[in-house]
Amino acid sequence: MRIDTVEVALSPVGQVALLKSDNRAIPVFVDATVAQSIHAALGGAKTRRPLMHDLMHTCAIRQQ
Repeated sequence: MRIDTVEVALSPVGQVALLKSDNRAIPVFVDATVAQSIHAALGGAKTRRPLMHDLMHTCAIRQQ
């Protein structure tokens, strides 16, 4: 499955990262710290060191 967009949202049971493709979405439930980190990365914020989502993004680019 190719992911088109990623969104961070608050659900009744906690924070969730939504991996969207076409008309489908895969929910990945995360804690507040991870949700904040993903949200910041989606907004273009830079950190002093790479975080897990940076590693995953790098791996995804190399597979293409």
